[in-house]
Amino acid sequence: MQKKILLIFLVLLLLSHSVAIAKQPLLIVVAVDRQNGKAVNGLRASLDGGARKDFNSENSVSFTVKPRQKPFLIRLHKIPRGYMFQEDPSKSGQVRNPNNSLYGHPRKVRAKAGQVVSANFALMPYVTIIGSVQDAKTGEALSGVKAIFKRGDIITDTIPIFTEWGTEIITDSSGALPEQCRVWPRTWNLVLTKPGYREARIRIKLTYNKLGTRYDIGIVRLTPQ
Repeated sequence: MQKKILLIFLVLLLLSHSVAIAKQPLLIVVAVDRQNGKAVNGLRASLDGGARKDFNSENSVSFTVKPRQKPFLIRLHKIPRGYMFQEDPSKSGQVRNPNNSLYGHPRKVRAKAGQVVSANFALMPYVTIIGSVQDAKTGEALSGVKAIFKRGDIITDTIPIFTEWGTEIITDSSGALPEQCRVWPRTWNLVLTKPGYREARIRIKLTYNKLGTRYDIGIVRLTPQ
């Protein structure tokens, strides 16, 4: 009889423990390369500035937490050179908004008992394009030259890349491209245009081993029409 009572007690204890575990929210932090969807090497995630977990070449880590009303704060660390956070295509400043559930970093996340909640981060790989444009006849620097990067149906001509609100990529008074002219590592057709001049087309092949570096297109000379 005593053994039966003890067995029932142990079963109830295990069940109550299982229920307690089930009620704990699970926060999953996902981080991928925006271009290829793969894991980004070397990343680390922190929870509320305390607990930290390394991704170890995986695309996610998880935290089991206690339910609470206050949101949890998730931050990524050790972001490799040549990566930046994806911007909201339609609204500026959202990476710096912790309440933005799609683009904010760091990001506030709410989780109730028993919930499985994910915070998904897209990191944009980039190479910085530098160079300048001159008048082919006079050698003078050409300001106001617009740069457009094309690859099939993919077109970007803004800083930051792929945003509706970004600034156009236009050469300055010295004929130089803007400092933040960043694009994905892939093969692009760079088109340089300015009214009164024939457009120039340059084929640029960028690879992942060039992440975070500068690719110099040199001096491009536009011929007056």
